[in-house]
Amino acid sequence: MSGKISVYERGTGKQYSITIAANQKVIQINRVKNYINFEANYKAMTALSSNAYVLYMYLLMHDNRRIWALSSKDVYAKTALTEKTYPKAVAELIDKNYLVRGDIQLDAYTKFSDNSYQFYELPAC
Repeated sequence: MSGKISVYERGTGKQYSITIAANQKVIQINRVKNYINFEANYKAMTALSSNAYVLYMYLLMHDNRRIWALSSKDVYAKTALTEKTYPKAVAELIDKNYLVRGDIQLDAYTKFSDNSYQFYELPAC
């Protein structure tokens, strides 16, 4: 799917739109706390390769519960990941259950399912 989707954040009342390119992943951030969780960070640092850990930290830059379209170009601009290392980092986060395919609730009535992922600070069970 490509185009725009509208999002309403429960709890904050924020409303915004996201523009999505074809095959672009839509991510919702799920953090344990709204600040650095050193225990979760240490577990990720020891469980992930250096490139996957860089992507993990990039994802943690975003606000908890925030929904947005993951941009490889933005990742390249803000991290040391490249066209070669980025896909492997994404695959590792998926493989180790930090990035989990699943619906994203856009508002009280609407779910987004096309290429949608939940990001977890600690691996999902």
